[in-house]
Amino acid sequence: MDHGQGYEVRLTESAMGFIRACVRASADGTLPGAGHTGGLLLGQFDDSCRIAWVSEATGLPPGSTADPLRVSLDAPDVRDALTDRDSSSAGMLRLIGFWHTHPGGPVTPSDIDQETMQALVGGPDWHSAMMLLLVLGVPEDGSVGEPPSPWTPDIHAEVFTT
Repeated sequence: MDHGQGYEVRLTESAMGFIRACVRASADGTLPGAGHTGGLLLGQFDDSCRIAWVSEATGLPPGSTADPLRVSLDAPDVRDALTDRDSSSAGMLRLIGFWHTHPGGPVTPSDIDQETMQALVGGPDWHSAMMLLLVLGVPEDGSVGEPPSPWTPDIHAEVFTT
């Protein structure tokens, strides 16, 4: 459940599997970030049922970085990635939010997370009145298990609205 608007957040197995793989790769050094990583969430909001459907997750788009203080996304590169997804899904998948990790820390959104999400909602870059943020907890030692272990991170979900 989201901690802001009361939406039930549902992720497909493939979306959660992709997020787990990104976190594992970042934690073991295959991807940069030492466990600090994130990406985009694609899907739909169903306002009548109060469900946020996450059908697909991506890693960091080109030009984006992750470090202990923040995940920085390059807006033009994100728009390019979204244009590709939009055309391949016939408009069914759209950006509904972002995910990132807080290794060794609380899974609650930081002040920077809160400010960024509020600035993005309804902003000129994303044209959305709602955005979902998932914050995943990663143990300080980066241990997230080896596939196919059922690593289940602590997750904070929050829907931000205008």
